[in-house]
Amino acid sequence: MIRSSKIWIVPLAIAGVIASYSQGHAAQDTTAGTAVAAADFIFNGTALRAHAATIELDDATDYAIVRVDRILVGGKAFRSLAGRVITVQLRQPEQAREGERRVYFTKGWHWGEEIGVIELNSVPAPAGPEMQKMQSDIEGQRQQHTDREFAERLRTAEQVVTGKVIAVRRSRLPREATEHDPEWREADIEVVNVLRGPPTKRVTILFPGTDDPMWYGSPRFTKNQEGIWVLHPFALAGKRLPRLTALKREDFLPRSEEARVRRLLPK
Repeated sequence: MIRSSKIWIVPLAIAGVIASYSQGHAAQDTTAGTAVAAADFIFNGTALRAHAATIELDDATDYAIVRVDRILVGGKAFRSLAGRVITVQLRQPEQAREGERRVYFTKGWHWGEEIGVIELNSVPAPAGPEMQKMQSDIEGQRQQHTDREFAERLRTAEQVVTGKVIAVRRSRLPREATEHDPEWREADIEVVNVLRGPPTKRVTILFPGTDDPMWYGSPRFTKNQEGIWVLHPFALAGKRLPRLTALKREDFLPRSEEARVRRLLPK
């Protein structure tokens, strides 16, 4: 249901999320770079109604109804939103103006028949080829941020190896007395290359076998799976596990990423 007090048109005056998106534009908001990296969904949109929402809310003062005109960044969950009307929780609702086109940097918030996102930042939408340049600059900044985070992950790794899973089994580690018991499994990896750490031909790692939400996103492994493992020690209940783990999404990569991994490894 659309709820509105009166119709305004929208901006949120924040100049320049990316300094280079247009000649002469300079980032003036210190949170801008953070928004580029932190956003799940970045899109060019037109504000249709301010102080209104497509979602049933007690108070829609801080919201706007926005049409998604072009998706600049967005995973699978967001790809179907092109052309749709969604609700945006605004950073500066008092500056809302109907009809203004802006590039919104947002995080997902409400999923259902109607969609809602939270604005982290926004800038006036450039026109013509400047929009394509802005998209390229955003993608470049996000890749740099991802590389910096991954380089730190590599720096703290005990081992980084390429190889193939030759066996998977249930671990003999005792079950954890918690509802978030990882139900550890073991994977034997036949090592092809050691990119970091001591030489070895085989390494056995632990990974969670449960589908508990606490372990959502941790890679699961199957026999004959090939790739790159970024292996770290892990402590549970204050006690270090006897084997290394690859618990973050970025701890397991396809072999095609080997050149990037080698480039980002600490010298």
